[in-house]
Amino acid sequence: MSASPQQILAAFDQAATERSINQPAKAYGAGAATWDLPHAGIPTYMVLSFNGEVTRTDDATGGTCSASPYWPFNILGPSSLVDYAGITRIFADGWDLELMEIVKNFGAFPDVPYGNLAYADDVFVAALPTAKNGGGTASAPVKFGVFVPVSYMKASALGSYAATVPDGTAQYQLHENILVGPTIASPLTIDGVHCTAATLTGTWNLTYYFLDAPNNVQIPLQALQQVHEVYRQQSTDNLAAGANNISDLLTGRTYYRVFQNMVENNAPNIFDVQNIQFLIDSSTPALDEYLIPYLIRTRNEFGRDLPGGVIFRDFTSKPWTPDSYGSLTARNILSGSFNPGSFANVVTVRECLYIPSGNLVQTV
Repeated sequence: MSASPQQILAAFDQAATERSINQPAKAYGAGAATWDLPHAGIPTYMVLSFNGEVTRTDDATGGTCSASPYWPFNILGPSSLVDYAGITRIFADGWDLELMEIVKNFGAFPDVPYGNLAYADDVFVAALPTAKNGGGTASAPVKFGVFVPVSYMKASALGSYAATVPDGTAQYQLHENILVGPTIASPLTIDGVHCTAATLTGTWNLTYYFLDAPNNVQIPLQALQQVHEVYRQQSTDNLAAGANNISDLLTGRTYYRVFQNMVENNAPNIFDVQNIQFLIDSSTPALDEYLIPYLIRTRNEFGRDLPGGVIFRDFTSKPWTPDSYGSLTARNILSGSFNPGSFANVVTVRECLYIPSGNLVQTV
């Protein structure tokens, strides 16, 4: 009897060895950077790290330089992993990727990102410099890192691709957010009067991790037919008192996780959400929770609260498969107290597996 696809995948994952390749460093400040990824093995994830220095300039009075709630992760803007077939597998910014690690439970919460580990200051430093007495410049180090999840699980080929094909090039296309802006979408905000400038220098580093198996181990082709997708979509529609904020999700996918980051009046906030819903076929609520039961449930599941402004829908135990829905919609019914103020938006990030049109099979 021939082995099943699940058995072939399990055998490959067990036999494979995890390896890694460091990629060339890229200087911060160009607005974008691109890495042509190695033709090596079956990639599982990448680690992107930043090591730099932030500098502020103040007059003798000393002004205000404020960090976004998503600092320093939102230094990294929406960035893409595009495979050699032109499929965008990842489209997410630094805060999206950090949240993905948080909800997968092997990430760190940003207020205490690395607990009490002795080397914490070597991997995460985010405090802004204080204004220099008498005016002038003041600087402080900035360090952080994020996982870029290529396959569905760190030690499995499921949802990845065979990077050893001779044709084409997979790329990680990095984009930097504009450093200073008027809203929390930008990493920093300055008053522009007494604090007149904020600049950032530094280096991006990328490490590519992959599975490498002996030649006599069967390649799990069916597992590689599926694409692991982490993708963000952004909306500023229907963000008003009493409105139904709706994010329609793409069909043809098996949904494992959907999380949303809501901003109200330039601050992360979900306390003016009345009902949190997940709809099948535009109208049937598969999930309908008042805010307080949602908060109690997520605290019970995670042992603490999620970061401010986050709504998380977890389907990993019972994923939504394409044959179980016609359409899927994340809907938030806003209370009469919701105030969009100076800036309001909702970013929805989906984690899925799907088979691309044409049922592509990737071979080595």
